[in-house]
Amino acid sequence: MMAGCSVFVLVAFLGFFLSVWPFFVWGSLWKTDVLLQASLVGFLPFGALGAAAARKAGVPGAGALVASSLAVATFLFLRLEQVRLSGLAQQTPEIEYEASLGIWLPIGWILAACLIAALGTKAEKPPAP
Repeated sequence: MMAGCSVFVLVAFLGFFLSVWPFFVWGSLWKTDVLLQASLVGFLPFGALGAAAARKAGVPGAGALVASSLAVATFLFLRLEQVRLSGLAQQTPEIEYEASLGIWLPIGWILAACLIAALGTKAEKPPAP
């Protein structure tokens, strides 16, 4: 039981930090290409970690991936809202992409994480009677 809990905590925190660091490093998130690059650089290691955790640890790894994706989605929504509002306040240039992307990117992140978790988890066979 402790191994499952430890895997959950490790994968959840590591997945979150692997996902969000590009959004701190690249400052010009109002540009479409920078947002795409930050999303890919964040999602590729996140997805690889999640697939490996779901395959090796099973349900705790898959659950940690989904839990981490919920935290990342919250972060993405708030970060993209911050970028959008700073553009409206004329502190930065206006965003190049649709404002609705601030909703759809986090939702897509969650759905992709759920898909990776579902596909990566081994199917458990029922015990023989």
